[in-house]
Order: sequence, then C-alpha cells, then structure tokens
Amino acid sequence: WLNNCVGIGNYRYFFLFLFFLAQACLFIDVVLGVFFYDIIFTFGRRGTRAFRNYIMMSFMICGSIFAALYLLGGFHFYLILTNQTTIEFQINMVRRRQCR
Repeated sequence: WLNNCVGIGNYRYFFLFLFFLAQACLFIDVVLGVFFYDIIFTFGRRGTRAFRNYIMMSFMICGSIFAALYLLGGFHFYLILTNQTTIEFQINMVRRRQCR
C-alpha cells in the first residue's frame, strides 16, 4: 500500500499518514455520530431502513478503524519518543531477554 518499506528515511511520512487517516476517521465518526445517536436512542424513523443501516455500519467501521489506528499510532509515537525504529525495538527486546 505504500509500495516500500518504512524506515528511517520515510518514517515521518508513515506517522503523518497514520495521523491524517485517524483524523479522517474521527471526522467521519463525529459527522455520523448525530445520525447514529438519533437511530439508537431516539427511535427516530427518519430515512429509509437502508439509510439507517448504512449510517450504523459506516459509524461502526470508522470507529473500529480509528481504534486500531489509535493503538498502532500510540506504539509508533512511543517509538518516536524513544528514538527507535520497529526493527531496533525488536532487537532491543531480544537483547533484554538475553541479559536476564
């Protein structure tokens, strides 16, 4: 999907990609949240059944993707704070186990 490996040279762009993708999912959830609230809690019958199903499904999918991006982005934010790449993190984990 990025057509290359994520390394030191393009790590910033990968993290920005995750950040903007999470922002887009959050925006969609905020916009659809009003409709989702009406469908779930007010028992409103606005729109067709297909419209309500599309709103509920889109809200749930974007929420799930946002949760996954939050976890992945949080891990990579930790790696940025500790000045490591993913491979260096794995190597350091193996070395920590060997030192015990």
